[in-house]
Amino acid sequence: MIVGNDVVDLTDARVPGKASDERFLERIFTEEERVAIGAAHDPDLELWQSWAAKETAYKAVSKLRGSPPTFAHHTFVVSWSQPNERNDATKLRAGSVQFESTIIGVEATWDRQTVYVVGWVGDITPEARDDRLNSRLARLDEPGATWSAPRTELEARLTPRELEAVHSGASLAVRIGARAAIAEALAIDGHRVEIVCAPGKPGRRPPAVWLDGEPAPVDVSLSHDGDWIAWAFALQRAHT
Repeated sequence: MIVGNDVVDLTDARVPGKASDERFLERIFTEEERVAIGAAHDPDLELWQSWAAKETAYKAVSKLRGSPPTFAHHTFVVSWSQPNERNDATKLRAGSVQFESTIIGVEATWDRQTVYVVGWVGDITPEARDDRLNSRLARLDEPGATWSAPRTELEARLTPRELEAVHSGASLAVRIGARAAIAEALAIDGHRVEIVCAPGKPGRRPPAVWLDGEPAPVDVSLSHDGDWIAWAFALQRAHT
């Protein structure tokens, strides 16, 4: 199973009102998607859910193919299987994204502060997916979190090849959090786990999990936006 994820910080000043930006809509969304956005109870929420679904699918497809395809957002077509609902509680919405012949399953959760989407590709039952797929959305400034130490201390926890892909404090924090979560799921010492990226352009180097210096049977996806970090990973076989 291959996974992707994406988080949108809804409190960012650039987020509200984007549904009225016609040039942006035409560049990113298909005609059917634009109609759905316009008809939604909350057009901005509908927009960012579909945006995050496309970003999530792109991450999964990049790993499935072995290299990232050209990212034209409108070629990743989003379909939601249940209507958008809005209230004060966190909600769940299921759907899919199609890119050429590949279908990526997606689930979105949201509240007043964030939209978070997790996606997966693979011939797997829902029960097996739930057993293998782990995901967490967290605040960057979460008190007492494993990533809340000073940056110099966090950097000292990563190997040089891990640090090569770090480009911000959030990029560092999400790796620290994901490494700890993967180690916990595997019931191993965290120092045995690395999250590394192959050489290449930023944004086109999917992260990979290594264990004891070798590729591990774990697929991982990382995301961060504003005050939020998120990771998703899938054990390639059920953990016992």
